[in-house]
Amino acid sequence: VKKVGMISASHLIQAQEPADQNSGIIVAITVAAIVAVCLFLLGVGLLVMRHRQSQTKFAKRCTPVTLDDYSLDNISVYNSFRRKQRLRGSKRSYTNAAFDDSNTPSRPVNAPAVASALSDITSLENEFRAIPNISPTLDDIPQGAETKNRYANVIPMPDTRVLLTFQEDVPNSDYMNANYVRGVNGEPKRYIVTQGPLDDTIVDFWRMVWEQQIRVIFALTDFAEGGIAKCAEYYPRSETIDCSQLHGDYQITLEKRDISDNCITSYLVLKDMERNLRRDVVHFWYHSWPEKGVPASPKMTIDFLNRSRKFTKEPTPVLVHCSPGTGRSGAIVACDIAMKEYDTQNKVDIPRLVNKIRQDRAGAVQTKEQYVHIYGVLHAHASRIGAAHLESI
Repeated sequence: VKKVGMISASHLIQAQEPADQNSGIIVAITVAAIVAVCLFLLGVGLLVMRHRQSQTKFAKRCTPVTLDDYSLDNISVYNSFRRKQRLRGSKRSYTNAAFDDSNTPSRPVNAPAVASALSDITSLENEFRAIPNISPTLDDIPQGAETKNRYANVIPMPDTRVLLTFQEDVPNSDYMNANYVRGVNGEPKRYIVTQGPLDDTIVDFWRMVWEQQIRVIFALTDFAEGGIAKCAEYYPRSETIDCSQLHGDYQITLEKRDISDNCITSYLVLKDMERNLRRDVVHFWYHSWPEKGVPASPKMTIDFLNRSRKFTKEPTPVLVHCSPGTGRSGAIVACDIAMKEYDTQNKVDIPRLVNKIRQDRAGAVQTKEQYVHIYGVLHAHASRIGAAHLESI
């Protein structure tokens, strides 16, 4: 009979130790992996939240509404820069057939014809809708310049964009959401149409005024309208308290302020502090053009433009802005050109005129009410000239 050896308890314990150690290591690895995954997911979640907060901050600049209801002065329909990838596929040329005058409605009108046109508002609204309105995309601006745009769906035309002097080591220092716009008979760079400055672009705004030797500014928006910020406070409005502002190298001083029923005229002194040079700038704020709609009477617009005439005789550009630099800005430029064209030609082709302005500044004249107002201004202006002619006989 073979002897069966007895295994002591101590030997059993020793034999089980390697298995217990392996189990402990597996548990530790599993726990570590779970913790790592949780930390990773937490990090991703924080990044997503931060990205959404950034988007929300940008989108809160305005509330989306339909273009048929309001001017672009009130809206931004862009909520995420990720749309840039989708917009790449829709990039178009701005010298293509869509902007060709042959594809634009044409209606040269003299005094009797403009009166007849105003008798059929529905026809004018249909005419307005037929005018091409192609807009640039985010691909048409330098990378990183998106934050310099007040509204992400209001992008300057690349071919006519105003270029500031590039500052070394300052990214996008030459970028400005502004376009040159032609005047009567295609006069180049007669206007510069731009957005209302942001807090971060006030210095660029005054740098543009200085570099382009601008002497006259048309403003068609208040700093805030309807409780929403529309334009940064880029110039002083008080002659006694805080009558000077300093923005970068430029000091802006209010010397005099004239207040009328429809317009406030501010006589500003713009000083380049670094070079110790100064220039006079006259600022016209047409406060009677509301955020929504148009002025109560075309006569108000005519009076505003006539008030500025003696200051706009110099060949330097007239700077025009509202909030996005499209609706009200484009309409006042169209009214100014229409009046001047009628003075020399006794007729104006308003749809062709608006089309040419849009070739230079996308989105100019944003609503059908603004378009009809241009006709109303032309009619009132022609009637004044006709009455004056009769009185002189």
